[in-house]
Amino acid sequence: MGFYRPGSHFVVAMEQCPVLHPALNAAKSVIAGWLAGRPWARQIPQVDMAVDDLGRVRAVLHYLGADRDRLNHFLAPLARGAGIALFLQSGRKSSLARIWGEEELSIAVGEPPMLLGYGPGGFAQINLEQNRAMVEEVVTALAEDPPGRVLDLFCGMGNFTLPLARIAGRVIGVEDYAPAIDWARRNAGRVGMTHIEFHARPAAGAATELAAGGNFDLVLLDPPRTGAREVIKELLRLAPRRILYISCDPATLARDLTPLIHGGYELLWSRPYDLFPQTHHIESITLLQLR
Repeated sequence: MGFYRPGSHFVVAMEQCPVLHPALNAAKSVIAGWLAGRPWARQIPQVDMAVDDLGRVRAVLHYLGADRDRLNHFLAPLARGAGIALFLQSGRKSSLARIWGEEELSIAVGEPPMLLGYGPGGFAQINLEQNRAMVEEVVTALAEDPPGRVLDLFCGMGNFTLPLARIAGRVIGVEDYAPAIDWARRNAGRVGMTHIEFHARPAAGAATELAAGGNFDLVLLDPPRTGAREVIKELLRLAPRRILYISCDPATLARDLTPLIHGGYELLWSRPYDLFPQTHHIESITLLQLR
């Protein structure tokens, strides 16, 4: 277990990563020890690990083999002894199955902090401190002119949706991974927010369909690395007053911003965040307003 050698898929083993959470450094070594020399090792090309704000660790093993039962039987007591919530995935996320431990991890966002839970297969930023800084930036930037009706596309379990709901009139979250929407609804219920609604559906087409209830004062986008090309076309037609774009790839951000700027939006500011020290990966927050 380690890093890809530059320009290849050859894995260079590592003992410790200085920018990785200590609990994940420890868990990596433990899991590598479980698999070393075992017949399943070559059938596990990927291990996803996460740690939450309560110090809990969860791992998902991506398994290409057919002997799931024997592997589960072997790993369950090891996971229990190490206190690592462990899950197995064979192919799509729908194949996720629990080996041992609880599904939930929790991250704290907003001020005062609220704990948001999410399950295996769901997305959360792994740099917890920088995620909090980004959420605070978004809420602070919009608090001077609080938005009325908000659409949060690619909302996940509500990372930006719920903190925004503290200052917004009404918030609608959209995410195509249905289990993440289940967690988002659960998180909203835990903090007693009733002016939020969530939809499990693709982001493309959502703005057009949901605008039937009234246009949006703000649309927040937090797309994957591929960006949001199709959504941008919709926003140009609907013309919400403000667009806030959370990006994890400068190239697709530039591609998506170009038609917006040519289509009547002014770029007010764009701020980078370094979530992955000593790599080229940059997150950013960009705010645009209709001229």
